[in-house]
Amino acid sequence: MKDGASHEHTCPGDCAPPNRRRGVMRLEPWLLLLLARDDLHGYELLARLERLRGAPAADAGNVYRTLRRLEQQGAVASTWEEGVRAGPARRIYTLTADGRGALAAWADHVEAAQRSLAAFLDRYREDEQG
Repeated sequence: MKDGASHEHTCPGDCAPPNRRRGVMRLEPWLLLLLARDDLHGYELLARLERLRGAPAADAGNVYRTLRRLEQQGAVASTWEEGVRAGPARRIYTLTADGRGALAAWADHVEAAQRSLAAFLDRYREDEQG
């Protein structure tokens, strides 16, 4: 957003950042970002997270707990995929409309944090030079 403007995005529960105290190193925004591109199962999400620069470290348990919470909040939905390959059925996660709103709210939050950090660094450099 330019000039400090912000869109209001909401989603049920706690899947969007309610204030600036929540850090961007949380797993939720990264999972929402990945699901905005593709419907994925948990282990594929984990593998893609590991390849994303800047993404937080997470284990399978953390990813699945976060997905469960996002599903309870309405940000993601899941379905069982059976018979595609050998092995057990897999739960495939899909971003919902509420999840897209939560992702947009996270993007707004990150942009605001980025502006704040840039202002801090500008001030720090001014003080160091003067």
